Amino acid sequence: MKCPECHFQNPEGTNFCGACGARLEKQEKTAESERKHVTIVFTDLSGYTAMTELLDPEDVRSILKKVFEKVGHIVDAFGGTIERYIGDSVMAVFGVPRAYEDDPVRAVHAALRIHDAVNRMRGWVEQETGCTICMHTGINTGLVLTGDVNSEDGSHGLTGLDLNIAARLEGIAGDDEIIVGLSTYELTRHVFAFEKRRPVKVKGRSGLLRIFKVLSRKAGAPVSADPFLPENVFVGRETQMQVLQKTSDDLVNKGIGRVVAITGEPGIGKTRLVMEYRKCFEGFDFLWMGCQSTMFSEKTSYGTFLDLLKNFAGIWETDDD
Repeated sequence: MKCPECHFQNPEGTNFCGACGARLEKQEKTAESERKHVTIVFTDLSGYTAMTELLDPEDVRSILKKVFEKVGHIVDAFGGTIERYIGDSVMAVFGVPRAYEDDPVRAVHAALRIHDAVNRMRGWVEQETGCTICMHTGINTGLVLTGDVNSEDGSHGLTGLDLNIAARLEGIAGDDEIIVGLSTYELTRHVFAFEKRRPVKVKGRSGLLRIFKVLSRKAGAPVSADPFLPENVFVGRETQMQVLQKTSDDLVNKGIGRVVAITGEPGIGKTRLVMEYRKCFEGFDFLWMGCQSTMFSEKTSYGTFLDLLKNFAGIWETDDD
């Protein structure tokens, strides 16, 4: 570690220079800039200004801290990262530094959970302060350029037009609304129901921007499914289908159940294989129950089984207690 004062080369881990005694600052390694495909979430607390006008600053800070704690916990649970806090706003990113194949779906799920969590806080906040709070959120998916990692505040120095668009969408969103751009909509419409909004003009972008309001998760939709699943003829996998066909025959004809594990790398067609297997039961009186286990449900006790039962019972995020 080189001393910034006398340029003496000190051993790593030294706090003070062995030659001149100057304090040595830790030299954090920075990540090289990269182009990343990410989903950006800007979420803002509605009612913050009213609180600052009516309440003591310490009370406002206490409420804001509780909101930010909930937001941070939810973003982390869905595999995202808090990029920065800006006043009463939070910027989260899905895809940096951890990237998953369903980052846009995770981002929208996280936004719904954040809105629900803050709405649950609304009752006691109104009772204690007389102020009403909720969130409004903008989400956009696209390319950004990552910068140097700041180890002190966790910032990755993201830049790019798509990031700015996410911030504009947050400004467009009304109270308790989640507004997404076209790319996010196309990548998540197989999971969520949307309301199409009139295209808008946003600063920094030519032409009109197509926007959509998130309504809820679709009834029966898997947490994460391939929106581009081919509808053409299924070919190959004869050996695997023979094994599955044997299990369906044993169940239908002999009443003998089986447990089958299908494993493999992402993208090789596991979901399609299960869809083809389901066809083996067409014409028979069987109840098919399904769900998908996801990485972001691993922190929820019995998360997969809860999802299975909720799908079967038709319980969705928009339902009240």
